[in-house]
Amino acid sequence: MWFKQSEERKITKLINHAWLLTRMNDKELRVPSWSTFNAVISQVDPPITTVGMLPILQAPADDINTIVTVINRFISINDKLGQKYTILIGDQPLYSKAKELVWANPEVYKNVIILLGDLHILFNFLKVIGQHFENAGLVDIWVESGLFAENSTDAMMSGKAYYRAVQGHIWAYEALNRIWWVKFSEWLIAHNENPKSRVLQQVTKVLDCFKRCRDDVCSAVSELVIAVNDTELQDRMKWFDCQFDAEPNYKYWTNYIDMVEILLDFIRANRDGNWKLHLDAFAAMLPWLTIYDHTNYARWGPIYLADMKGLAAAAPEIHAEFMAGNFEVKRSNKRFNQVPVDQATEWMNRMCKISNGIIGITRNDPARDRFCATWSQRSHISHDTKYLYGLFDDEQDNEALSTRKDATPSGSKHDASAINQLTEMFQRFDVFRIKIRRTATQSNASHLPAVDIDTASTTADYSEIQHKSDAHVSPLISLASNDVASSAIQNDLLTAEQRGIAKVLVNVNERLVDKSVSFFDPIKRNNSKTFATLYNCTTVNKKYEKKIVKADRRLIQQLLNAAQAGRNVEMEEILKHELSPVPLSLSKLNGEMNSVIKADLLDLVTIDQGIEISSTLPETQGAKTCILIDGHALIQALGKPSNCRTFDDYANLFLKIVFRKFNGSVKRIDVVFDRYIGNESIKTVTRGKRAGKTKRPIRKVIDIGTVPLPQVWAQFIMLDENKANLALFLSQRIIENGANLEQMYEIITAGGFEEPHITKSSREVNMPLLQADHEEADTRLILHAVNAVANGYTRILVECRDTDVILMMIHFLGHLQAEIWMVSGTAKQRKYYPISEISRKLPKSVVDNILGFHALTGCDTTSSFTGHGKKTCWKVFLEHPQLLDGVGRDGPTAQSEEFVCRFYGATNPLAGVDKARHVMFQKGKKAVEMFPPTKDALELHLSRANYQAKIWLQANIPQIKIGSPLDTGGWKKGSDGIEIVWCHLPAVPNACIELVSCGCTTKCKMASCKCNKSGQICTPACACNADNCRNPAGL
Repeated sequence: MWFKQSEERKITKLINHAWLLTRMNDKELRVPSWSTFNAVISQVDPPITTVGMLPILQAPADDINTIVTVINRFISINDKLGQKYTILIGDQPLYSKAKELVWANPEVYKNVIILLGDLHILFNFLKVIGQHFENAGLVDIWVESGLFAENSTDAMMSGKAYYRAVQGHIWAYEALNRIWWVKFSEWLIAHNENPKSRVLQQVTKVLDCFKRCRDDVCSAVSELVIAVNDTELQDRMKWFDCQFDAEPNYKYWTNYIDMVEILLDFIRANRDGNWKLHLDAFAAMLPWLTIYDHTNYARWGPIYLADMKGLAAAAPEIHAEFMAGNFEVKRSNKRFNQVPVDQATEWMNRMCKISNGIIGITRNDPARDRFCATWSQRSHISHDTKYLYGLFDDEQDNEALSTRKDATPSGSKHDASAINQLTEMFQRFDVFRIKIRRTATQSNASHLPAVDIDTASTTADYSEIQHKSDAHVSPLISLASNDVASSAIQNDLLTAEQRGIAKVLVNVNERLVDKSVSFFDPIKRNNSKTFATLYNCTTVNKKYEKKIVKADRRLIQQLLNAAQAGRNVEMEEILKHELSPVPLSLSKLNGEMNSVIKADLLDLVTIDQGIEISSTLPETQGAKTCILIDGHALIQALGKPSNCRTFDDYANLFLKIVFRKFNGSVKRIDVVFDRYIGNESIKTVTRGKRAGKTKRPIRKVIDIGTVPLPQVWAQFIMLDENKANLALFLSQRIIENGANLEQMYEIITAGGFEEPHITKSSREVNMPLLQADHEEADTRLILHAVNAVANGYTRILVECRDTDVILMMIHFLGHLQAEIWMVSGTAKQRKYYPISEISRKLPKSVVDNILGFHALTGCDTTSSFTGHGKKTCWKVFLEHPQLLDGVGRDGPTAQSEEFVCRFYGATNPLAGVDKARHVMFQKGKKAVEMFPPTKDALELHLSRANYQAKIWLQANIPQIKIGSPLDTGGWKKGSDGIEIVWCHLPAVPNACIELVSCGCTTKCKMASCKCNKSGQICTPACACNADNCRNPAGL
């Protein structure tokens, strides 16, 4: 019941809507700001409060002895004044200690009532708003609109700069509501409805009252509130919310509106002395305070609410006073200007804190003590002196709007300008991301029945009122940066309030009702995810590596102990299992693939073959030239250009680099991009490794060119969705600008469009031979090169830095009747590789199997062999290239296993890797990781190498037929994509009964003994130490 919207809060919401509607239609800036508007219509005008201060105690405020002294002193003062109850107000730390004292001494303090300080509640709730909307774009909009400086917004979002924060949130609240009402009006028009006519009539009446300064403003506003509360209009508003509730951005930013309304309700309760609204607003704050780990409020907030709601029975006189509004402080003769007691105390303290006060007065303790003893009197004298000289004007007519700064002409203009700027900014970023469209079932009012707003968001069936395009609901996006929230972050943000309510109820039931948990037990933090979580970094944990190293050492000890104890240890059988959880011949200790220096292959196929790499391209007269560009390689080379601010700037620079390559001989340029096919790509392992584990990727949607470039390019480019989005953006710009080329030139792009087979040309011609489904730009380069040669181009330049590409070019293009060059290096240090010459120098069997060799010995998607780089394996390959005939062609694995045995130096390569492992172990000259992998691990490795080579060997055809990598057995489905399957057989420690040890001390003769149960004698590794052991197997 605490969290259900009360009638008090429903009324204040209607008043806020009345204010918003009049402000939206006010062209002459007559309607004042929120505070002044409410001051004009407020009917509450209590007498001015008498405020005094007692002498200051020179002691820590949160010390329990200080609190006891203060409480006892106030009880004594109240007794002398004949007052029954003592009311104390403090911030949360003081409140909790005071409550503990009252609980511990119920008879002594039975008439002591403790209240939470409202100002400090507001500080914390402002911080909660800041937490919920951190990095969501709100700060960027405040700063970019010029309303606040960046340092100021940091304080505003952390709940420190109170007045500035409240002003900023009110401005943003009004701007968002203006956009909401415009969208709502469009929706009504789309459904042939106009239930706002009466409302608009009343708005006009209110505006006229403000324009003529008439006395009946209050009655006009009351009539407008009644019109806004019209059942038909309210039903439409509820249906509108229901229809777009599935849109994450709409729900997120209407949450902001709701949170600011809670803030304004709490402030209104203070200003008007509305006790019921005060409790209702605090109850609405409590779930938010709880879910964002304000644990002190999560613990004590329900206590405060329960005490105050039970005040009518426990202290009826005090409850009556509070209901009359006597729980706040009024210092001047105006309306809507009461403040919390702790805020009034801050005002009093300010007199002695500013210049000429306590700050900087002295470091002499006695002097400071004398100052503190007269602190309160100094404050009164200072206030009365200012009042005497007219610096305080408490008597000015409170009905005059000019008594408030924001109601002056300059204040009104500044206020209007701020709202207009924020509205424009929010609209520019399409804050709600909703599209109004008309459907047949919604064209008649009779199809829109009333909706219960309290159950609509959880129980209503929206199937008839949501868009047909719900499957394409946009993700939750940060406004200014276009960063996309992950599904976990989106879920936490959109369910924060519901989860907070559930947490409050659990706390109440466990700690107060059932008492199954101690009230003072720690409250577990929720660590609710927000947009700020996107930017958190994690570091690599070394514990796993240490664990494996320790396990290896322990394994050797176990083997020695078992052999010494007389167990039959069959090392040849044991070595058919890996000695650790992962095969160290193929993997690092932490389970990552062994990397390989692919560039070594460039020297092997060029320098070692006596081929010179030129830094300039030989001139060829009349050669019709086609240049092929790996788009993502160019993106990687560009990085984040220092002279680019937006993606428009980036695209212009990218196009400038590409288009300036056209000249007299270069007639065609192909730009191809990688495709990102999701979690079943074998590249996910490689991309994850390249991204590293110290950065968290951030999603950014490039829907328009004015989207700013990310602050950290590495965090942007490591995410596949971002690279695909950027490729699409650049592909579209390439074709748009290609339309302006002269007829002799042609630019083609592929891979970057949403449909995988789409290939577009600036000449708008169909290219069926290039309609490919390739995932990698590497293979597309080969397909496009073959196509270019077929279309009469005699010189092909492939701009790429990838070793994979040069090997595919050697395999596919070396025999073609054209000049084929791979261009790599930097703009200042170009390298031109003559592919045709390389291909002619290498034996045909080497050219045929070079791709299988590369896949087997390590590439981006397969691991290399520990201690055996490309150079070591190349020597064996040149001697026995025929052993790799089957790699990439689904051939038998026996020849490939022989190839591996040969570069490991096995004495009998035909006997297999398991035999080679046993021989090496017996010699004892090599570390365990230098052994070849087990046959089990090698077969899985060969399946991965075969799959990768098969992709490369089909690079010259549009449609690659390979099936799913999961079908090979070398990979399995993981939480973040596919993962490598290293072994099928369990590792030695879990597989061999020879290594079993027991924990028995005296009961080895029992069947429960592990050694006895497995038929093994005990060893020194057992708890019995094999000394006088009664294990039957050893007797």
